[in-house]
Amino acid sequence: MKAYNSDITVEEFIARHARPYDPATDNYFQEPFAKDTKVGKNSVIYNAHSYHTKVPPEGIVPYILHYTELGDLILDPFAGSGMTGVAALMTGRRVILNDLSPAACHIGYNYCTPCDVESLKREFDRIKQAVKDEFEWLYGTLCDKGHKGVIQYTIWSDVYACGRCDAEFLLWDVAVDPDSGKVQEKFHCPSCGKEWRRGRLKRVRSLPVITSYECQGGCNPKRKERRTTDAEEERINEIEGKEIPYWYPTTPFEETREMWRGGRRDAGITRVGDFYVKRTWWAIARFWNESQSLPIHIRHSLQFAITAVLPRASKKYAYGEHGGNVIK
Repeated sequence: MKAYNSDITVEEFIARHARPYDPATDNYFQEPFAKDTKVGKNSVIYNAHSYHTKVPPEGIVPYILHYTELGDLILDPFAGSGMTGVAALMTGRRVILNDLSPAACHIGYNYCTPCDVESLKREFDRIKQAVKDEFEWLYGTLCDKGHKGVIQYTIWSDVYACGRCDAEFLLWDVAVDPDSGKVQEKFHCPSCGKEWRRGRLKRVRSLPVITSYECQGGCNPKRKERRTTDAEEERINEIEGKEIPYWYPTTPFEETREMWRGGRRDAGITRVGDFYVKRTWWAIARFWNESQSLPIHIRHSLQFAITAVLPRASKKYAYGEHGGNVIK
């Protein structure tokens, strides 16, 4: 077995950085760690990449300092996002991380591997030029004065069918305060006036309602929001009618997997790509395709950056009931 971060084997890594246990002379003893540990979840390191059951590395550091010594080798056999590895490196320890999840290995590896920032920036700038024409097709638009613009994001709204009169309506139009971003718990059908809660209605589909764009001409301010135009909807429909020409995961969820839930299934989400509108998934697939030809250390860093933004690029990034954006 090879050590993930080098060309040496795990056995060689252990031999180089660990002290063999000697039952005759080893007298290790430490009192239990009995101090309160309280840290926030707003550090740059913690927020670099999301992962479930994640613990800030600053919360692990006191335990490492208490139970180990400088230069010790630490093993985390269920490493998750690698926060124990980060904490170990912060305190001058060596570390071996292991996890069955490919996602965890990807995240933990990149958290604990130095990044060549200049090389990464250089390759990213090169890729931006390589994908420029395709991304202009995906995200190009015209501002209100007819100048070229670039779409920064699009807000999509679920369409529901009224349980009384069967009329369809946009949730955005009846339940969202555009100034505060708050989603009302109760709302009325615009056709018959019946009051409803979202969970009691049938979701029909989703439609784009708001476009945020940046003008590339002389408009001031450059960034503006507006109702999604007919031309923008036509481009979205054009994209929907084409096949993505790059690899992306298409394997459906198995019924035994946690992701297979009634709500997700009923919303048409049966595979990873269904969490994204097709335009977004197309852009992600193109960037991923470009990253495949990079040297391995740069490829890992760029793919870490790509996967880090996936939650906020997905349909799970939604308006919260109390305003603001949340990952649902």
